[in-house]
Amino acid sequence: MKLFILSSLLVAFLTFAPTVHAGTSYVLPYPSSMPGSSWYKARLIVEAINKYLYFGNLSQFRYNLELSDKYLIESKTLFEYNQLLLGSQSLKKSDKYFQEANVSLGKAMLEKKDVAEKMQILKNASAKHVEVLETLKKVVPQEFTWTPEKEEATQLNLHNEIDSSISQRKQSL
Repeated sequence: MKLFILSSLLVAFLTFAPTVHAGTSYVLPYPSSMPGSSWYKARLIVEAINKYLYFGNLSQFRYNLELSDKYLIESKTLFEYNQLLLGSQSLKKSDKYFQEANVSLGKAMLEKKDVAEKMQILKNASAKHVEVLETLKKVVPQEFTWTPEKEEATQLNLHNEIDSSISQRKQSL
């Protein structure tokens, strides 16, 4: 009897499960350790070491795009938890690595390497990043004043930062 109930539930679930259609087939990574985690500083050290382990422009392209993805997801997660200053900092890191990925790909093109596949990957990544950023813009306040204890307040123009990130990625589309 239990087998019948379980199989009925499985059939019902598979039949009525909602389908999700993403804008692109590009898959962003799962968020790794976040600021404040005891593993976060270790991750930063590993990233700094890994930078020197990726030789060549195509390898640098992959490394920079992976970090851009990672910091975009970190930023998204932080914004969703109202950690606006940290989210803004992560978004800036994502922008920096995305720009470096573009530069690495440009250098590979100048060296007359076959970059057609990498260009398509960059276009898919750009489209996915834009999709995530436009979703973020709907939930993040336009401006925010960060006031830490015993320090000067910092004005964050979050929508301007997100718009800048979107325009940077749209240049790669």
